[in-house]
Amino acid sequence: MPTSIAREEVQRLIRDEAAQLVEVLPSQEYQRIKGTLVSLSYRF
Repeated sequence: MPTSIAREEVQRLIRDEAAQLVEVLPSQEYQRIKGTLVSLSYRF
């Protein structure tokens, strides 16, 4: 279940707890770039 937290708490979690911030794309936008992401993963 998602929980809202303040910006300061996010910064603290990143700084003190080594948390990672992940941007989640809307489904439509993800579908648009999905092929590009697969293509890029083969390059590395």
